[in-house]
Amino acid sequence: MIRSKTSNTYFRFRQFTVSHDRCAMKVGTDGILLGAWAHVEGCRRILDIGCGCGLLFLMAAQRNAEAQVCGVELNHDAALQAAENALRSPFAGRVSIREADVRDFSDGQFDCVICNPPFFTSGAVPPNGERALARSDISLTFTELWHAVERLTTADAFFNVILPFGRMTAFTSQANMHGFGMTRLCRVHALAGRPALRALITYRKALPAPQLWEESELIVGNANGSRTEEFARLTSDFYL
Repeated sequence: MIRSKTSNTYFRFRQFTVSHDRCAMKVGTDGILLGAWAHVEGCRRILDIGCGCGLLFLMAAQRNAEAQVCGVELNHDAALQAAENALRSPFAGRVSIREADVRDFSDGQFDCVICNPPFFTSGAVPPNGERALARSDISLTFTELWHAVERLTTADAFFNVILPFGRMTAFTSQANMHGFGMTRLCRVHALAGRPALRALITYRKALPAPQLWEESELIVGNANGSRTEEFARLTSDFYL
């Protein structure tokens, strides 16, 4: 994660508050970046896979006032907390939470998916319990994730993810095998002059061929520890 540390049990945004004390993965910069950047415009049904505390589906609901948004989460405590966060939000009538394994989940088809997927392979899992499991692909491999996305999406759906930059090529190969092509790519750098740490990517289903419509870079921080103006612009609708 490009870290955004907080010792609080909650994170307050402009239009909603996210409690995350019962979730393995806390609110952080990766999720905020994806939630602010993802293509959700014009979509009618949005699915957040592995929704955790609900950050991404609440950001999607704020950005798209017409969409019905669903979060699916396997962990019981996280699913309960996501449901509580949803009920306290201004979007309670448009968001729903399902405690389920996405490999078995079925609720019609969605024209947009957002996901902050597992980062680590099973051979490189950090030894810290639930957080390790939440960030590993032991419980859900990239192949299984793509099978679920292909099955749960409409013919021209969008899929938005944030990945470690080094895993982008392998993940995109899986995308192509499942009928998705990359349409947007943003290389995310912690500081100017540093290698890209993350890739923000939008894929679209059933492209005639992989087409990169938009390519950009984003620098998150300045050398003095402050956030850059470009980061502030991207997230200005959310941060207080």
